[in-house]
Amino acid sequence: MKNLLLIFIFALVAISAKADMTALEIVKAVDDKMDRTGALSELEMKVYRSNKLRKTYQMHMKSEGDEKVLIDFLYPPRNKGEKYLKVEDSMWIYRPKINKTIRISGRSSFSGSDFSNTDILSVRLDKDYIPTLLGTEKYAKGVAYKLELIAKSEEVTYAKIIYWVDKKQLVPLRRDFYTISGHKLKTLLFERQSRLFNEMPDTFIMSSVLEKNKKSVMHYRAFKGNQNFPAKTFRKSSLKKAR
Repeated sequence: MKNLLLIFIFALVAISAKADMTALEIVKAVDDKMDRTGALSELEMKVYRSNKLRKTYQMHMKSEGDEKVLIDFLYPPRNKGEKYLKVEDSMWIYRPKINKTIRISGRSSFSGSDFSNTDILSVRLDKDYIPTLLGTEKYAKGVAYKLELIAKSEEVTYAKIIYWVDKKQLVPLRRDFYTISGHKLKTLLFERQSRLFNEMPDTFIMSSVLEKNKKSVMHYRAFKGNQNFPAKTFRKSSLKKAR
């Protein structure tokens, strides 16, 4: 009887150990859920300054995983036809008024918002960061994993990210972004306002730590998965208008 009890205890310990996820497994699991491979999305971005709405943008996004992303601006009229393209580690912006394609940095602001180009054009974190699980803590009405992500190279937009993920549902909750000197730059909050992605968030709120009353909100208005795009969709040469 005693031996059976010991076997039962060891089995419970083994199951518990197996259930515990590593930091990398957590990050990859959330990245997989957030991946919009083969998707056509309709996005709306609102930029607030001094707590007042200053700009509203509408755009379409086509994606094939994290390696190929194309964003086409539809509104406002002054930005219509403007395009952002990411292919692997390279990013460009196409400006229709001058019919010119310009290489851009991932660190630069995405169309004057609080998001960087990387924030919008890159989905996965497991590629660029080494994660460490700091533990768990109470977050809102639940429990969250708290992780520290350190950039693999100086080329990565943020040197460090502190990341909160809902432990039960593996849903992203918040990211705090830091410079290489340890100063906090921005905070990204994830909100679920519809059932567009089941339990995953469809609204992202980026606020500046350095400047108060300043934020940008990106919201998914529509989403169609399982899309197949022609190869030319993600070619730099396809951005410019034919003369």
